[in-house]
This record gives sequence, structure tokens and C-alpha cells, in this order.
Amino acid sequence: MTVGIFKTANRRLWRNKARSFLTIMAIFVGSMTVMLIFAINNGVSRFIDEQTRNLGGEEYIMITPGSNASALTSVLTGTNNLTEYSSRDNFFTAAQVQEIKNLPGIDAKNFYAPKTLQNTSAYLTSNQTKKKFNFTYTTLLSEDYDIAMGYGELPRPDTDAYEIVLQSGMAEVLGFASDEAALGEPLKIVYQNPYSRRYRTFVARIVGVTSANIATINQPIISTALETAIYNFYTEYAPDSQKGQIYYIKTRVDLSKTTMQELQQTLAEKGFYSTTVNDMMGEMRGFFEIVVKLLMVLGWITLITSAIGVVNTLLISVEERTREIGLNKALGMSSLKIFANFSAEAISLGFWGVTFGIIVAMIAGNFINDFAHQAGGFLEMFPTFELCQFAFNDIVVVGLIVMAIAFLAGTIPAARAARKNPIDALRYE
Repeated sequence: MTVGIFKTANRRLWRNKARSFLTIMAIFVGSMTVMLIFAINNGVSRFIDEQTRNLGGEEYIMITPGSNASALTSVLTGTNNLTEYSSRDNFFTAAQVQEIKNLPGIDAKNFYAPKTLQNTSAYLTSNQTKKKFNFTYTTLLSEDYDIAMGYGELPRPDTDAYEIVLQSGMAEVLGFASDEAALGEPLKIVYQNPYSRRYRTFVARIVGVTSANIATINQPIISTALETAIYNFYTEYAPDSQKGQIYYIKTRVDLSKTTMQELQQTLAEKGFYSTTVNDMMGEMRGFFEIVVKLLMVLGWITLITSAIGVVNTLLISVEERTREIGLNKALGMSSLKIFANFSAEAISLGFWGVTFGIIVAMIAGNFINDFAHQAGGFLEMFPTFELCQFAFNDIVVVGLIVMAIAFLAGTIPAARAARKNPIDALRYE
């Protein structure tokens, strides 16, 4: 019986094609708008989550001596205010490093405390160019990082080989035809010992090229074997007081043993400054959430406006079919069935509007993604950022909500039709 009611309802909708079409178009515009906003929200959220994983994930924390806090804050926030001078050492002592490693929740296996090279004289070059480029690097000591790769892979944590990963675009500067063409090729990293003044060339093989992102490791990534070799050469003749100086620590936190807030409070009490990946990404996430919420409000306003169109269409339909309603009642049709017939028409209006809206939204979303990533597009530099990402759950939710709105909008005219007196309805001119 239900299927029959909806078949009849759809036939009746097209008695006045122009009116039904315009009502469906109003629902279509609102549905398409809301669906695109859901897709943009998904795209932005997934991209920010990707950036968080690029920095190690939500379980990672960066720790510096308290005297370095202002410098780290300036790097993360972009501020350049003058700060008060401190005579304290701006690097960790060996005892402090061990103290931090022993704190509850600190994962000693994923504990990165790079030894700093002072007054570094180093450059990077390749066989494809005569130019020399200043060289700084970072190293990943765990496999937790989910850095988006354009080509290749990250250096293996346990390898003895000298491996390097470049940032997107570096390969062409170094003389290679493209990022992909650079894979497997050698690079020369040249360091000068500050005491003996002699040079040493380290040859590293390019194993990967990262994709461009907003938040990522902004330096070439080298294998731990290469880092150790560079450090040993550079500090070969250095006095013991200048060896092993550590300016920051990045480590994973076991959140089953402590909370991030408790650990940060403990570090602050010991005079250390700390910041989490969420701290770094929080402002970006908050900004996008505000924009998406504003767009969502506009989308729902559009849908509510289209609901008024449903009410108007069905009220006119009730007036036009007054004599038909009276005849049906005189032949024994119940008020409930009449109510169901008009409600089915309202739901049908919502169904066709939201169906076309979702289909067009998905087509438009794919077009936006392609357009944004083409040459000159506003996402050309971020190939992994798919602005519109559609989720099946969102499609179902939007579809059900729109049809529910259409049903609620149709209850007034449906109830009005169900209440009509059959004698008065048959006399209606």
C-alpha cells in the first residue's frame, strides 16, 4: 500500500509541472549547498588530521629548556616581540634529558633528542648542478610519522645506509628533471670540521620526496646512520663541554599512563616548556571550524526557505483538489489516508530535490577538486588536500533530514485536507 501511495503522489505532483519543478529546484539548491558544506568540512578535517600526523600525531610533544620557550613560541606563532634575557643555559644537560625520559608516560623508544651542531658549515649539491645550497636536516627515530609522500618512502629507522628525503620542489633546484626522476640518485653533503678545517663529503641516496603541505617537516630528512656520521665528524676535535648539546626533545607520550595536560604541568614545574602537535594545529582547526559553521548556517537557512515553498505548493494543491477530496471522503476514504497522500507528495518533493542536489553536489565537488589542483589553482601547492570529500553517512543524513523537513512542511496542508467536510468539499467551486 505504501508503494502505491508514493506512486500516486508522484503522478499528482506533475499535474502542475511548473509549480512542482520550482519547488523541487528550491529544495535542490538547499540540499546541494548543505552537501557541499559537509564535503568541505570532511576535506578540511581530513587535511588537518593529515597535517597532525605529519608532525608525529596527537601523542607527540616537543620540549625545550624554559629559556628557549620564547624562541619556540615565536617560531610557532609568528610573533617577534622582545623577550627578557635569561642567563640560564638554553640547552639540556645530560641529567635533564634522563630526567625527562624517566617521567611517567614518556615513551623512551620514541624519544628524539638531536645533538646540535654549532656554527655549522655545510652545503648540499648534486652531480646535476655546480651550485651549492645551505644544508640543515632532521631525523625521524620512529615510524609513527605519517608524512604524505609524493614519491618514494621515508628513510628506514634501522638502516645503516645514508639515505635522504627531499621536500617537494628541491629536486628540480638540484638539477633533476623532476621529483620522481631524483629517486635513487646520489646527493653530496659536505661538512667542514670547525677545528681541523678539513672537509668531508657524505654521499646520500635520495629515497623519497615529500608532498607539499601546510604543516610538515620543513627540512630534508636523513637516516639516523647519516646523522650519526655527520655528528661524529663534526665534533671529532670538539671539547667535551660542546659535545652532546641538546636544544629540544620530541617524544611520544603513552596516554594510558598519563594525560597530556598532567605531563605538561609536570614539565612546567621542572622549568621546561612544552607544546603538543594539537597546540600547533589548534588555531588552524579553530579557524576552519568557524568558517564551516557559518556556511552550514547559511545552508540550513536555504533549506528552511525551500520548506516554505513546499507548504505553499501543497496548500495550493489542496485548494485545487477540494472537490476531489470531498468525493474521496464520500466514497469512504479515511482522513488518515488523505493525510498520508498529501504527506507522500511532500516527501516526494523532498526526495527528488535532495537526490538531484546530492548528485550535482558530488559532480561539482569533483570539479572543484580538479580545478583547485590544476596549474595555477589555489591548491596546486597541496596535492594531498582534497577540498571536497563525500562520505556515505553524510549523504544518508542529509537525505533523511531534507525529506523530514519536507514532511514536516507538508503536515499543515495535509492536515487541512484531512479535516475537510465532504459535503462542503463537494459544493466547493
